[in-house]
Amino acid sequence: MRYFVLLLSLILLSCQTKRSESTDKTTSSEVSDQKEAQQDQKNCFKPAPGGYHIKDADPADVSANKLLSIIENNQKVSLVAHFEHHKMAQQKGLALEPTHAIYFGNPQLGTPLLQKDQLIGLDLPQKIITFDSGNRSFLYRLSTTYLSDRYDVSFNDLSTMTKTLDGLSQNIAGNDQRQMESPSVDEHEGIILKRSDLSFDDAVHAVQEQIRSAQQLDILAELDHQKNAASVDMELRPTHVIMFGNPQVGIPLMQENRSIAVELPLKILIFEDENGQVKLAHKDMQFLLDRYQVNIQKEHGKKMNQIMAKLMADAI
Repeated sequence: MRYFVLLLSLILLSCQTKRSESTDKTTSSEVSDQKEAQQDQKNCFKPAPGGYHIKDADPADVSANKLLSIIENNQKVSLVAHFEHHKMAQQKGLALEPTHAIYFGNPQLGTPLLQKDQLIGLDLPQKIITFDSGNRSFLYRLSTTYLSDRYDVSFNDLSTMTKTLDGLSQNIAGNDQRQMESPSVDEHEGIILKRSDLSFDDAVHAVQEQIRSAQQLDILAELDHQKNAASVDMELRPTHVIMFGNPQVGIPLMQENRSIAVELPLKILIFEDENGQVKLAHKDMQFLLDRYQVNIQKEHGKKMNQIMAKLMADAI
């Protein structure tokens, strides 16, 4: 027994020595990064695979106003929607630090992507979120590498968009210290696709009516990509996006992980494919919750998918 105790003591001493040696080799920069990562976790910010984030020199409100001003003064880009998630939370008696989601676009950049793969409409228009997390602030968006891997478009197709988003993010944040998480996604992974027996217009109307009649759901924005394409003399098959939500559903997700704000509000895409077949699509909510490490309750994503199915039921 004495031998066993002595041996255990030596093993523990050896482990402590190794840990000490390992710590000595760790640079002050690495220690700082580790502390910041731990703080981000504490403040409910976990970058997801495929995400791009950059530390912001200004609070979220200031950066949101900067971005809005840039969009307003740029004739090539139009503001699509500005969601102030923290204000929506406040209206429902929920707590959330300042969180802005700003959607903006240029049909000349987006239409060629939609011509190649209409499903990319689930991640268009371009969007940047800015939020406060404890005593730090961040800009966050989906990387164009992620979009290239998830949809049938090449990274070269996204080159102009990449430069635009990189330039905007770094200009607003006041630095170029961006960080990107590996996409690790397959083409069309995490997308639920359904066929419709209705005409395109009837399918759009059916989804709109279902959302309007659902309790505590509001249509927050809509995008007619075909119309936007025509505004710059480009052709596109009928493609429509409906954004909708309920703060009491979305805010708890953001409280768990701030970066999921880039996926909100929820969207349903209705489009007519190259064969004239009308289809509806939305993101698999369980896929998203797993990707963003959001664990609110058992099978929450499955339940959200069931709600999405009900909203599309009359259009199938």
